[in-house]
Amino acid sequence: MRFGCCASARLYDYVAEAGYDYIEIPGRELSELSDEEYEAIKEKILSGPIPCIAVNAYAKAEPKMVGEGFDRTKIRDYAELIMFRASALGVKTVGIGAPGIRKLPEGYDKAKANEQAKEFLTITAEVAAKYGITILFEQVHKYMCDFGTDIDGVYNIVEELDIPNLKMVVDFYHLKPTGESIDCVKKYISRTVHLHTSGYGEGYSRPQLTDKDYDELKYIFQTVKSLGYDGTFSNESDNSRFETEGREALDVIKRAYADAIRPNYTVRSWKGVSPVIPESCTIFENCSIYGNVTFGENCVVMPGTVIRAEMGKVVIGDNTNIQDMCCIHTDTYENADVIIGSNVTIGHRALLHACTIEDNALVGMGAVVLNGARIGKGAMVSAGALVTQNAVIDDGMLVVGMPAKVRREVKDSEIKEMEETIAEYRETAEEYIK
Repeated sequence: MRFGCCASARLYDYVAEAGYDYIEIPGRELSELSDEEYEAIKEKILSGPIPCIAVNAYAKAEPKMVGEGFDRTKIRDYAELIMFRASALGVKTVGIGAPGIRKLPEGYDKAKANEQAKEFLTITAEVAAKYGITILFEQVHKYMCDFGTDIDGVYNIVEELDIPNLKMVVDFYHLKPTGESIDCVKKYISRTVHLHTSGYGEGYSRPQLTDKDYDELKYIFQTVKSLGYDGTFSNESDNSRFETEGREALDVIKRAYADAIRPNYTVRSWKGVSPVIPESCTIFENCSIYGNVTFGENCVVMPGTVIRAEMGKVVIGDNTNIQDMCCIHTDTYENADVIIGSNVTIGHRALLHACTIEDNALVGMGAVVLNGARIGKGAMVSAGALVTQNAVIDDGMLVVGMPAKVRREVKDSEIKEMEETIAEYRETAEEYIK
């Protein structure tokens, strides 16, 4: 995810020095620049260390999006000016919040305003398309304007128009005055390509982000990441003291983001050797994975499991599931490895110590498999069984008891159940992480 700052072009150097990835400048400022002023800003941005990829604050009071004074010619002419100048700066998105163009006289026909807004967005998007720019419609809370004050209404317009270069920007600040939940973004994420936020102060002010905003930021990042969002995120706070506060705000954003995406399980290296966990694996909360541990693809490790490898190594094959509260440990002498094959199920609270579990086997709940033991392919260790040191269980056999003894061959129905367990745990993991 890239982090930017909504700020006047006059603050470009400060924004760059603070470490932001890009600047997002106001459209209203862009529209008011003389040609000479614009060229100077363009030169600074195009030769500077960070790009300008977005425009916010589209307009001050004109052209009207809704209400008296709605003028199609003014809408198109203004869009031409903004899109021409923005595209030359490298801008890819132009946000339309602009509360000053969304105010209605008392008693104004809301249905008429709705049609005006759709026409405004259609004209603006049409102009923007010529410049390769996407228009972003934004909710603005009801204490700032009279139209587009609820995010659901904004979404419905974008959905109805269904214009390829018309999307949404979600500003989490605007959700707060009316008590809308951060979680509501789940409904709108398919149409959302950009995010804003800021602090929230008295009188609906937007103070700079500080440590007190950390928890909310972390939750925002956890939410949008869970939805697959990995786009841009801009700090749209009051920049009147940016020189002293802007860097601190970015630090809070980055710490919150890092903590939001950090796995909720513990991974530690042992003498420079770190666990290898492919992205296709799902490791749940409160697991601890230490040292020379290597997973195959599509493994599932349920909460509370500990896997440790110091002198030896732990190697786990593809599609294996290790259920809650298991303990898997190499011994403290060399080559005391734990080798677990593919398509293996390790039941709740099982303990595996310096042993080998071959492909398609199952170790039942609470079972213990000790040093040097080998569980053959497709074999089953019953719940609570104790497989003693150096014991060898042949392929396809069921063992039970303490110490474990062979009872019989594994039945075809049991083989089918083991296969189903592997698939069920993969599906369970995918459902939890949606």
